[in-house]
Amino acid sequence: MAHPPITISDLSMTDFLDNIVENEETKTVNKVIKLDFKELEPVEATLQAIVNKQLQTSSEGAFVLNADILPGPGHDEKSVSIPAELFLETCLRYIRQSQDQHHQQTNNGRNQAPRFAFSLGFRAHCSDPHGYTASHVQSMSDLITRYQLQSTKDDPASDNNNHNNGNIGVILALNARQLAKSLDQFDGIMDLFPDLQILAWVGKGEPGIQRESIQSIETHFRKLGMSNRIGFDCRVSIML
Repeated sequence: MAHPPITISDLSMTDFLDNIVENEETKTVNKVIKLDFKELEPVEATLQAIVNKQLQTSSEGAFVLNADILPGPGHDEKSVSIPAELFLETCLRYIRQSQDQHHQQTNNGRNQAPRFAFSLGFRAHCSDPHGYTASHVQSMSDLITRYQLQSTKDDPASDNNNHNNGNIGVILALNARQLAKSLDQFDGIMDLFPDLQILAWVGKGEPGIQRESIQSIETHFRKLGMSNRIGFDCRVSIML
């Protein structure tokens, strides 16, 4: 409920969840709610609250579960505060629990299960000179495959299983500066998982990024026919 370096808030997660419900009778959330976890401890408590409150989402709503779960440019394993396996296993356990709860309540007229998506990132330092490496990308690809988070181009049937389990997609959350340095590294993973998306971001306290870097990212993925799978959350520097 606060973004580091601020770590204290007067808004609790339970109060927040109460405020985003737009239909009290059905406990329906109509918006996409991004839950950006900076530590592991709140993950289980937050997901348990969603289950306990018996929240559901409309076709326009979803809970996006975001965390930096792997070391990226300028960081190593010791700097990652949310271990990848624990994060994914915890999330998937509660996603399944919410789906089971939904199925039990279907006869009572509550027939819209909560929808979830993953936003998975790397701990990245914006000034690292090297960008993302093949090893970084392979580690993420291995996780997506191991936990069956996305269908591959050779196995589209598995995507139906993901949707049935409440997982509606995966977004790679990538530092825009580091992505611009290493665009080719992501061609393979984007080709392997046809529904995978990228959100390029500029971090809190990080200087704005030059427009040329944004354009280079856009141009690269447009040439691959993937421009509709790339989004930006960037503060752009203005040259005077």
